[in-house]
Amino acid sequence: MNYIHTTQTAITNVKKAAKRTSKQNPNLKLHAALDAEAIKIGYVDFRHLNSCFKDSPELEMGSFPKLPDEYAEWFDQFNSQCSDKTMSLIRESVVFAFDDKDSEHIIDNPAFQAIPSAWVHLSRDLARSMLFGKTEEDDALIGIEQYSFEDNLEDIQSTVMNYQYFLAVGDDAPLTPKDIPALLDKHVFFWPDYCWYQGKCISLRF
Repeated sequence: MNYIHTTQTAITNVKKAAKRTSKQNPNLKLHAALDAEAIKIGYVDFRHLNSCFKDSPELEMGSFPKLPDEYAEWFDQFNSQCSDKTMSLIRESVVFAFDDKDSEHIIDNPAFQAIPSAWVHLSRDLARSMLFGKTEEDDALIGIEQYSFEDNLEDIQSTVMNYQYFLAVGDDAPLTPKDIPALLDKHVFFWPDYCWYQGKCISLRF
């Protein structure tokens, strides 16, 4: 069965829908209703949904608000650089963001393929991290409330330009998030700062 990144919200919504359906149809057993609701959103059955949930890592940006409009507009001006083919690769593959220095050791590695234009879409997550993330020293929010849009944008531009983006390719390309650590341990000394699986920025703290 194919892996699908699955959140607690998906589990909760399927359970609620199944309970509602089984109440409306007394002859329909709850387990059958659970399977039916899971199938509606792309799973084989409820067991498949539950299995995917257990295998799904935490979303790195899950708790962060969306990028404010003024920042999104700055990124939007570069949208033409990110082709439909690149967007398809982002949605279907594993993508890593290595800083420039670490990228020097990745560029010739056959397990990775550079995808420069991915920055247009993926670096929006870097911007969200900078604006809404927390420092390692304390729990204070940084960026969005303390500094002006101009100052924040300057920092974001500097940070974005410090990263290179790579697809995982070849025989070692991860099929699920659980396979990612093995790929990185085998091929790199310094792990990437960011990772996307099927377009979602996920935590590497397995």
